[in-house]
Parts: sequence; C-alpha cells; structure tokens
Amino acid sequence: MRNGLISIGVVVLLFLFGAGCSSVAETGEQTAPSPDDRIQQTLERELHAAVLDRLHLLDQTVLSAAAHAAAVGLDDPSTHEVLANVTDTFSDCVIDVITIDADGRITGVYPPEFASAIGSDISAQPHIRVLLDQKKPVLSGMIRTVEGVDAAVLAYPVLHPDGTIAGGISALFSPAGLIDGAVNSFEMTAPFRALVITVDGLILYSPDEEEIGEVLFSDPGYALFVDVERFMTRIGVEERGSATVGLSGVQKQIIWDTVLLHGTDWRLLVIKEC
Repeated sequence: MRNGLISIGVVVLLFLFGAGCSSVAETGEQTAPSPDDRIQQTLERELHAAVLDRLHLLDQTVLSAAAHAAAVGLDDPSTHEVLANVTDTFSDCVIDVITIDADGRITGVYPPEFASAIGSDISAQPHIRVLLDQKKPVLSGMIRTVEGVDAAVLAYPVLHPDGTIAGGISALFSPAGLIDGAVNSFEMTAPFRALVITVDGLILYSPDEEEIGEVLFSDPGYALFVDVERFMTRIGVEERGSATVGLSGVQKQIIWDTVLLHGTDWRLLVIKEC
C-alpha cells in the first residue's frame, strides 16, 4: 500500500469562483454557491444518509441477535441461527459473528469455517473489556485480522434477567465493504469522490483500495504543506466543515460530516479537485 493519500488535497471552502475553487475574502464576504458547490453539498448529504442507514441497520441486526440470546440463552441452538442471519444480511461486509461468555471466551461462531476460534480467550481486547465491564454496546476502532483484513467490531452485551453480564455477541466487519454498499446506492462521479476516515486520519474507505488502511497524509513529504497540518488538526476535532489544501499547485476542495455510533466517529468526506 502507498503511504498517505497522494490524491487528497483537502477541503476548500464550499464556494467557487467560476470553474475554480472558492475562497473567502479577508472581510469575511463569501461568493454565492456555484452549481458544483451545490452538487458537492448534495453528495455529502447523500453519503451521510446512506452510510448512517447501513451502519444503523447493522447495529440493529446485532442488537436483535443479542436480545434473542438474552431471551433464550447464548448456548441455545437458535442463537446460532441468529448469528447466521447477521452474516447473511451483511454478506458484503460481515466476516464473522461470535458469542462470548462472561469471561470473554468465544463460545460460538458463524460461519462454521471459523469454528477453530471457539474456546479462545479474547477478554483482553479493549472493546471486549468495554462490553463486559461496562455492559455497553461498542464500535471498535480498526484492527488487522490474522487474515490480513482491516476490520472493526460491533458488539452488544447479553445480560441475565437480573442484569448481570452473561456474555455478548460480536460482529467482525469490514468498514470498507459496508461503506462501499452505501456509496453504490447513489451516483457519485468525477470530479467528485468519497473518502471515509477516522478522527486520527486512518482511511476506512476509498475508491482506491490501496489507500484503505493507510493514514491520510502520512507521507513525510506532506509535512512541507501548512494546509495539511491545519486540515488534519481540524478534522480531528470538528464534526463537520470545509477546507482547501494545496499540494504542489493542485487544490482539492473537501467538505466533511460525521457519523457517530457508540462513541466512535467516522468522518465522511466528499472531495473535488480543482
């Protein structure tokens, strides 16, 4: 994989002068949005809605599986069928779904080709500790699986009737696969492209698969550009915004928004080179 994102020069303000990128005068006055500005803003709204819908559907599917397990027990044969339903519903992104006990040991897994994992102790994993100790659902950060896949975990606790922890249900999924399904639900063509990153700049989704798993602007050469440092600082703390980053005479106009689930933020970017 390449370091950084060579094709990203980030967010200009949302306003363009003619065919060029927009700017804001020192007086604070802004030009009226151009047709491209309006298209970019519409694409950002569509991207946000599509990603949020898919992520919430996955969340509700795992929640339903956990509720079923709480009602009948983690070891009930029907719980295995519920795990299968999660992977079948999200076959484009879910890698596997597991049940764990109160000690953080894997007690069941689907699909069955991963059955060798049963009995493994995963209690030390940070997201599993949140699940077991705080009895809260969790969306993890990115992890690299033993198969070399960049993935995240969405998990829900399973409680006994008295409220004590019985274990949990955890779905390992590819954010890139989930987001790709969202992006493909509407039309986004050149000169616009979508990118999804973590607040730390890790690329979760890009049309260029080689960029996925890399850190945005991590190539040492980007340290020469003041715009890059400013942008990375802003996007780490601002849930939405716009900016322009110039790289070797090329500017890229970017607007971004945020999807938040269980305390984890994803930044959704729509980029236009100008």
